[in-house]
Amino acid sequence: NNHISKLSLRMKFLSLAIFVGLFLAACVSCSVAAKSSNNNARRKTISSGDFIILKSAHSNCSKISLSCNKSGCQWTHCPSNDAKVSSSCSSENAEFKITARGETLGKPIKSGEKVSLTVRKYGPQYKLTCGKSSTAQCHLASIKGHMTGNNWLIYEKATFQIFSKEAKDSTPIHNGDVVGLKYLHSSSKAWLTKSGKFLYPRSCSRNDKTSCAKEDSFTGFKIFKS
Repeated sequence: NNHISKLSLRMKFLSLAIFVGLFLAACVSCSVAAKSSNNNARRKTISSGDFIILKSAHSNCSKISLSCNKSGCQWTHCPSNDAKVSSSCSSENAEFKITARGETLGKPIKSGEKVSLTVRKYGPQYKLTCGKSSTAQCHLASIKGHMTGNNWLIYEKATFQIFSKEAKDSTPIHNGDVVGLKYLHSSSKAWLTKSGKFLYPRSCSRNDKTSCAKEDSFTGFKIFKS
């Protein structure tokens, strides 16, 4: 009986060990799957025709996103660190449709490409534009027609060159990347810049993406699909 009792006890310990092992394996599997899912969500490419949200990449301003209307652009409270944010972040004034020059809708946007930005609320006619002066606030302006072919030369004031900190130039920009937007209509050194509550085309130190498309700068933005 004593032998049988010891054998029964060993079997119970063995069963418990197997159960604990399977449980831990399941937890690890779930954790890996969750991390993989988060990484896949972050690594989605930004494509021509996508609606996006632009958040400040500055650590002191990480909870604000860009919002534009016909009179100007401002920064509004946006508490989350990703695209699944509160209604204040995903409002129609803060959702921009990004379109790449010469790219078919749905094609990935690459670092260094020229793009236009419209706001969901106002439709494709109203595009983000800035003046030549560094003191002129950026705003939405009515620009009729499609920005294709030679029309892009006419609509230079509504054209920006987008650079990603994470992506090599001529390779796709991804969800969550830090980007900078160069504004050649103002000058060869002008980048979209947060100053106070507003947005202006202003010079950036070394005039390259290493200096301008980065965190803790007022020319850096985090780009998210909305």
